[in-house]
Amino acid sequence: MGVAVNGYAPMVTDFSLERKLQHLDIVLEGSEHVFLAPDQILFTLRNGDMYLVELQQEGRSLSGFKIEKVGTSMQTSCKCSLVPGYYFVGSRYADSMLIKYSNKDEVKVWIYPLFS
Repeated sequence: MGVAVNGYAPMVTDFSLERKLQHLDIVLEGSEHVFLAPDQILFTLRNGDMYLVELQQEGRSLSGFKIEKVGTSMQTSCKCSLVPGYYFVGSRYADSMLIKYSNKDEVKVWIYPLFS
């Protein structure tokens, strides 16, 4: 399964790509990610945009996935998943943050600056 998430994908591969998400114009270079659950990945892009990727499974096979923008933070240097519901985002360019997220059925992201 391949999905084009920006206009460059068709130019750099001969792999068969689904293009329904090409309009998102996502650039994964310099992005960071953290698994929130076995079937959920939160990506923070270089520009600070945050996208939740939910993997959809049929039996033991990946049948698809859903991508949804869930927020915007700052440019990250590192991320670390903590206890369920929380993860840490470190930055060299702005204040580090503790981010709280709710369950996978209703994704909401709350951002708490650690220092003011």
